[in-house]
Amino acid sequence: YPLRRQRQMCIRDRHHIVLWLVAIVFFMPVFWIILGALKTKEQLLAIPPKWLFVPILANFVDIFKRPNITTYLINSVIISVSAVAIAIIVSFLAAYCFSRYQPTGTNFLMFLLLSIRMVPAAATVVPVYMMYVAFGWKDTWLGLILFYAMFSIPFSVWILKGFIDGVSPRFD
Repeated sequence: YPLRRQRQMCIRDRHHIVLWLVAIVFFMPVFWIILGALKTKEQLLAIPPKWLFVPILANFVDIFKRPNITTYLINSVIISVSAVAIAIIVSFLAAYCFSRYQPTGTNFLMFLLLSIRMVPAAATVVPVYMMYVAFGWKDTWLGLILFYAMFSIPFSVWILKGFIDGVSPRFD
């Protein structure tokens, strides 16, 4: 048994090494963005890329010196929070309905919701733009909030349905 235990530990250690390597690969773009924020423009655009440099915080200071930055941040927070709130409310209600009442064709509708998510965003830009112009939503907060919510609801419904399926109906 000690040999078997040692073999299992070796396999587990290999799995952990592979998982760490995958995590590092997935974190590299985030690391690259952080490095870019700490470089000057010349260092950022240098070919080949400069890995060794003196980090600067001037980029962050420059952001907060720009006029209207607080207005931009407040707008971003309002639009993001509103879109997320709408998406969560609509998605949860739809997912609850699909999970508990299971209307006819639920599985097909779930497939359609996931398929809608696979449509490239570029394919929907012109029709959505034309619709927004017709409704008068172009260049409005409402238009932007509904746009963000619209693109997150299908996937959210699919994820939440799976979650609600796992919760016992006695907690309803």
